[in-house]
Parts: sequence; C-alpha cells; structure tokens
Amino acid sequence: SPTELAVKRITDQDLAKLQDTTGEMEKLISAENWDSIYQSYLRADANFHKELAFISGNRRLLKALERENTHVQGSRIFFNYPKDDLIETVDEHNRIISALSQRDASKAKAEMCAHLDRVKKYLVKLMAGKE
Repeated sequence: SPTELAVKRITDQDLAKLQDTTGEMEKLISAENWDSIYQSYLRADANFHKELAFISGNRRLLKALERENTHVQGSRIFFNYPKDDLIETVDEHNRIISALSQRDASKAKAEMCAHLDRVKKYLVKLMAGKE
C-alpha cells in the first residue's frame, strides 16, 4: 500500500513537514472566526495527503489525489463539516504520523484506512441527509 511504501521511504524531514501541516490544522481549529479559516484548513488537510502520496513515491496516487481532491474538498465546503469532525481529523493525522515515526507499516496502514473509512462514512451520511 502507499502508506507502507511511505514507511520505508519517510525521512525525519518528511515527518517534520507532516507534523507542521497537522499543527497548522490544529491552530486553525482554535480560531474564533470559523468561516475565515475553513478554506485554509481544507488546504492543509489536502496537503497532508499529497505529502504522504509524494513520500510514498506513488505518482499515480498523487495525480489521483490532485484530481479527486477538488471533489472531496468541494463536498466538505458544501456540507460545512462540524468542528468535531475537523478535530477528529487532526487526531487521526497525529496517529498516522506516530505510526510513521515508529516505522510501523501495519499500524500506519491501519490508521490511514481507519481515517479514510471514517471520512467516507461521514460524507455518505451527510449526502443521505442522516446527519
């Protein structure tokens, strides 16, 4: 998987960049004017995933993320995800970074799968009008 490839290739500098991106997301969440930061938060979230794809060396995944991310972020703008969801995303990113820093491929893959699965399920609920 791309996450397992990232574990093999990741450097301390890559980890620091992922931590910086997630730290930026965390700071943005604490802003009082939620509307003013939402777009910046979404950009940082997209950058986290692009950075991981780049680290993995999977160019097809990187291109797919660049292509599909517009649709995913568009849905997040349309549905204006609640703050709790964005906090959970930061927590999940931190768990992914922790697994990567431990060079634990199976844990990193499990954390990434859990993160993507939660986001997908949440989006489906929103689209179905159940949330």
